Amino acid sequence: MRAGSLLVVSLLLSAPSLASEPPDSQLDPRTGLVHTVDSALSGADQVVRYTLDPGKEEPTAIEITSGHDDRSPHLVIDESSVVHVVWQREEAADQIRALTIEADGSPGSERLLSDPGEDCRNPVLALDGSLPWVAYEIHGGSTVAVAVQTITDDPDPIGPRIVIGITTFSGSAGVRLHAVDGHLWATWMDGAEAVAYSAYDPTTEAWSAVAYQDVPEGELESALQRVQADVLRP
Repeated sequence: MRAGSLLVVSLLLSAPSLASEPPDSQLDPRTGLVHTVDSALSGADQVVRYTLDPGKEEPTAIEITSGHDDRSPHLVIDESSVVHVVWQREEAADQIRALTIEADGSPGSERLLSDPGEDCRNPVLALDGSLPWVAYEIHGGSTVAVAVQTITDDPDPIGPRIVIGITTFSGSAGVRLHAVDGHLWATWMDGAEAVAYSAYDPTTEAWSAVAYQDVPEGELESALQRVQADVLRP
């Protein structure tokens, strides 16, 4: 959808949310503005809504998608205050879509990230330096592949996407993307009691072989901390 067709609405702080999922919010440290994306019902459509909260004034929102069922939006804000948004579009084979919102608040055109025909879900974002990365699930039969790729200014479809791991776990893969102190890595569940992870090497521009951490019941966050310690170890 082009920027000219955006619907602009006002949001009252006390108004009930129409979002079907928790919103994703980030503070831009350069401007002090809070940016939020969520998935909301608009007529017959499930749209991605972007909200800008200036703090001293009433927040405003724009619907940055229309005509589809769009869910699971996430955002990151780069050092130039450009907001990068990704989401899942429900189709016969679900897609991962993206767009950028410039520092002046003007949205660009949406772009297809995932490969056509692949059933892709649950995107997440991280900013590695100035470069946004996205990770998501590719569902196929009894397996779930974990894919990553960068978001650049290339035309549709953006590529290539890189599969860094595959799991047969029937529960939620819970893919996460982490960027800390110049290190980038992805984690996902490889069973009820195992978390898998792969780290990016900027020198070789390659992702590491998959490694694993045990996850005792109720201790996922502790396992993720151990993964981080392993990735950050000199």
